[in-house]
Amino acid sequence: MIGPPGCGKTMLAKRMPTILPPITNRELLETTIIHSVAGHLNKGNNDLIGRPFRSPHHTISRAALLGGGLYPLPGELSLAHNGVLFLDEFCEFDTGQIEALRQPLEDHKIVISRQGNTYEFPCKALVVMAANPCPCGFFGSESNECTCTAQEIARYRRRMSGPILDRIDLQLTMQEVKYEDLKFEKSGKDKVLDSETMSSMVSDALKFSKLEGRDEKCGNISDKKIRDACLLGNLENKFLENAYDRLNLSPRSYIRTLKVARTIADIEQERKVSIEHLAEALGYRCSEFDIGKE
Repeated sequence: MIGPPGCGKTMLAKRMPTILPPITNRELLETTIIHSVAGHLNKGNNDLIGRPFRSPHHTISRAALLGGGLYPLPGELSLAHNGVLFLDEFCEFDTGQIEALRQPLEDHKIVISRQGNTYEFPCKALVVMAANPCPCGFFGSESNECTCTAQEIARYRRRMSGPILDRIDLQLTMQEVKYEDLKFEKSGKDKVLDSETMSSMVSDALKFSKLEGRDEKCGNISDKKIRDACLLGNLENKFLENAYDRLNLSPRSYIRTLKVARTIADIEQERKVSIEHLAEALGYRCSEFDIGKE
């Protein structure tokens, strides 16, 4: 999520665990074991009953974020296993830490070698990142003047590299909150969705997906299964081909677009992925950072 201060990035991230499916007994056991290995259950935190939410500060060390140390322990990414890892002020994190996230985001595991031994920690977490559009936070703002120079903005945005953006399924550019947005009593298309309603939508989408034979226990679904699940017709394939060429998509972003489109179709309980689903999924791949780099 990219947007100015106060637009709701942190609030939205903290609401994510409330709309995720209830944690299963197996997931709870896995998460509890990781927290036990890290020594957290010996400090009075013995009541893991739901999905974890971890929000480390951007000054965190690489070992604390990804795991490691002289005697390797799970880091924040693994402590968020089966839950949410929120990285606020993402562009303030050390560049080396940001780039080190590439492989774990793909493989859902951290592998650490120390003194001839290899340690492997799972990290299948929903990673949510938030950043300002520039160092001062007001680039593009209608009500506040940006005080950053072009060089400062370019240096700031370079921290969010192309390979990292390629691994982010949903890239949202958020706007300033206006007074009329604070009116919670709305109707029609502008009706506010609460966490309970969205959680129900997620559960219904999961049930529909299972009915259609798309239930996957493994975190990594093969590319072929994703393509087969979308059931694209000739028009949809032609639309995606044009988008692939015009938007300079990579094979990875192509597959991730299909996954998002399939999810959108599941929420609407549509058996086939339509052009509308594909267009919405592609819309989530054009962030403020991509625009700024053109």
